[in-house]
Amino acid sequence: MKVKIKDACFEQANRVISRLWSPKGAFSRVCGVWVHHPGVRFVFGPLHPSGDVFLRRHCLIACLIFLVPFGVLLTGCTDAPPPTSDPQTDSAGTRSEPLVEVVDDERIEVGRKLLRAGRVQEADVLFETVVRQRPELARANFYRGLVLQKRKFHAGALDRYQAAADSNQAFPERATLPYFMAWSAYHAGEPDRARIEIDRFLADPDVVPRADASFLSGLIHFDADRLSEAEADFRRAIERSQASGDSAEMRDMTRAWVRHADVLSRLDRDREALVSIDRALELDPDLTESWFRKYTILTRIGDEQEAASARTRWEELRDQGVPSGSTGDLP
Repeated sequence: MKVKIKDACFEQANRVISRLWSPKGAFSRVCGVWVHHPGVRFVFGPLHPSGDVFLRRHCLIACLIFLVPFGVLLTGCTDAPPPTSDPQTDSAGTRSEPLVEVVDDERIEVGRKLLRAGRVQEADVLFETVVRQRPELARANFYRGLVLQKRKFHAGALDRYQAAADSNQAFPERATLPYFMAWSAYHAGEPDRARIEIDRFLADPDVVPRADASFLSGLIHFDADRLSEAEADFRRAIERSQASGDSAEMRDMTRAWVRHADVLSRLDRDREALVSIDRALELDPDLTESWFRKYTILTRIGDEQEAASARTRWEELRDQGVPSGSTGDLP
């Protein structure tokens, strides 16, 4: 029974091939006399109706095995849509279209002077006015964001920074946008966005490396429990502050020493953590949180006498109302 069905299928295929090869068949209509050329008959002769049925039958199978995958391959190659990309961005997510120069607003310089003088409220009113009157001005949006960041309105700051980033305008502070966006994103509870922005800033060869940029990168890693990466970033922040030779920057990176000690404590490297916290106390002897950390590290080590001394100093500073400092505040 199976043989009869098989023979019937071959006979049906044979009839199809015969029609295709006939003078009025599909091949003849498409190819004209070419399909009846002797050379073509020589190559494809076994498929011709005048050939042996057995040869035609098996050559038909061979051709189908070859032609079907080949047709699928051609279809896949021709039908696949070409890759698309956003012409405005490159692989790093930054704009690749040329930046344009725009007419600045003289009030921005007035606002900058107010910021340098610590008159944040007045600067805020001024920049808000400029943004309301010239919402398309990227530099005004940037400084409006900076003021909001200083006032700890980080979600609003991100909106202004994003407006500046989305523009195609050139302005002097543009290269620092990812840095400030990263800090606001971190404080706004968006660590993934902060990670993207700080990596973009640190990878930019045209900006001067900043110690607190590496410090922020370390904070993000630490919060995500990526301790080895956090340790490397805090160490990098410390080294950059020391390389600067700026005493104010080195003192500012006291927080990097404190966080470095935190990482080492988490890794059960308490002796090394004690060295880092002592270095923090050399830079800022009145940093309350450093004394508290020293007390906890010494307690873990088992040095009860030194631990008690550190606790006493911590309580004195706390009772005096000395600020505890911040290991994650604004830059």
